Amino acid sequence: MISTITTHSAVVIAKSGVSSSDIINLSNLPANAKFYFDLLIAGDGEAKAEYNIGDNDDDTFYEPAAATDICTGHIKTTGTGGRTRYLFTPIVGERMKIKITETGGANSITATGKLILFAGERT
Repeated sequence: MISTITTHSAVVIAKSGVSSSDIINLSNLPANAKFYFDLLIAGDGEAKAEYNIGDNDDDTFYEPAAATDICTGHIKTTGTGGRTRYLFTPIVGERMKIKITETGGANSITATGKLILFAGERT
């Protein structure tokens, strides 16, 4: 099973600004799932991507204490034309949000992100 979820669709993030995705339900995801984040950046800023989890039905999301960022220092020349796919291993909760932050502090970015979930064996 491969699922692709658009988390950000050409979202403009101001200098030092933040954009969080909608809630992504992970409650039915198999334990062996692999997580990829496909990030495309335009503009002269710099991006960091991270994940936040939530375990309740409210809107409380947090970064787990042992979590590592999905990526840092992503700019418009990273990868091919500003696009790179990152493999990451999150500390999984029932729900997740992807958060993109402009970290350069001087310019805005336009971010397009997709979470790709792969569960099962390739044949």
